[in-house]
Order: sequence, then C-alpha cells, then structure tokens
Amino acid sequence: MTLQHIYDQFPATVSHRDQLMELELQVEEEYCYVNPSMLSFVTEFARKGKPIILVSDMYLSSEQITRLLKKNNFPIQYIERVYVSNEYEGGKYNGKLFEVVLHDYSHVNPHEILHIGDNKQADVLWPAKYGISHVHYSVVPQTFNDVFEWERVRYGQPILPEILSLRKLAGSLCPYHEKEERFWFELGAQVLGPFFSLFADWVILMSKQEKKRNIYFYARRKGIERAVKEKCAIPPI
Repeated sequence: MTLQHIYDQFPATVSHRDQLMELELQVEEEYCYVNPSMLSFVTEFARKGKPIILVSDMYLSSEQITRLLKKNNFPIQYIERVYVSNEYEGGKYNGKLFEVVLHDYSHVNPHEILHIGDNKQADVLWPAKYGISHVHYSVVPQTFNDVFEWERVRYGQPILPEILSLRKLAGSLCPYHEKEERFWFELGAQVLGPFFSLFADWVILMSKQEKKRNIYFYARRKGIERAVKEKCAIPPI
C-alpha cells in the first residue's frame, strides 16, 4: 500500500489528488521532528564508520521518507539505504523485509546486525527468528501514574494534545537522573516548559495583532524595577 494507492480509493468526484498528496507531505514535514536520542545514536555510530540503514513498515516511499528527514535536518548522509515495506511487497510485520536486508547484506552475519524498534512483534520477535540482534526501544513509555494519565482522568484528554508526543519525548530525556531529580525534570519538560513557551508565543501573537511595540515583564519585589527597564522589543509589523 502506497500513498498513491490510498488516494486512488477516493471517489471520482475528488479532483486534484496530486495536490492533495503534496499537501499531506507538506503537513508531515511541518509536524514531524527528529528524536534527539536517536539522532545522537545515529551520529555516534556513523562517526565510528558503522553502516546504518532504515527499515520501515510505511505507505510512504523511501524517496518521500528521505524528503521528510532532510526537511527536518536529519543527517541523511549517514544513512546507507532506506528499506520501506511497500517497495518490497512485504514488511517487518511478516519478516519479509528482514529477508531482503539479509540478502543484500549477505556478507554480514545476522547476529552482527543490530535492529532497533518500538514494536515488539515487528522489531523484536521477527529479527530474533532470523538471528538478528535487536533492541526494543520503547520510545515514550507511559505508566498508569504518569502526568498524562492524570490529565486524561481529570480533563478527559491530555493538556496541549497538539504537542503531546513532543511533551512525552522531552520528559523521557533524563535517563541519568535520580528519582527526585527525574520528577522535577519531567515536571519542567512535560508541563511547565510547554505551558510557558506557548503562553509566551500567545503574548507575542496578541501583541502583534494589537500593534503593541513593547512587552514589559512584571515580577515581584526587586525584580520589578529591573524587568521594567529591560523591555523586550517586538519586531516591526
């Protein structure tokens, strides 16, 4: 199944399908972002001279995926090849894509290949059947007692759902913190940081719409005088 196949299922009354597909790709480009943990991993192994390939069960083509990666400043020069299920009539979910990889890299012993993925069936069980080394990377583990679950209980949905995945990822970037430090890191990364960042964006947006030229920060005690003097100029409208 490719992106073209999906749009071919639209009723004949839907015109401009090519433009719609292009719009979908542009939206993907705008809202996708690079996982900094995986970027660090890829960069480190590329510097060590290890060949790196991407293997994905996806309806986008390898060319389209490469386009998304480039748009998000991923160092695509580190990637030797991109394997996508729809280009090989089989995917990771049924092991066929691993057969293709092993055929193309027949000079490498399967146990010397390390596959990393978040799906236990496609990224762990199938590689194991072919003797491929594997790591289950639970990108953003979620527990019953985490802040997102409590948001769902209290409000019916997480706060700021439009950046939910980014909030989860930001909070997971603290593997070396102890329990108490981890709590404060996650609070800042997942709750306070996103809230204040979006609030600041809103303030600037409203100020521009109302044609305000300056923003003055207001704080308590001694911070007031200094903050008022250090005004923040808004770019010309």
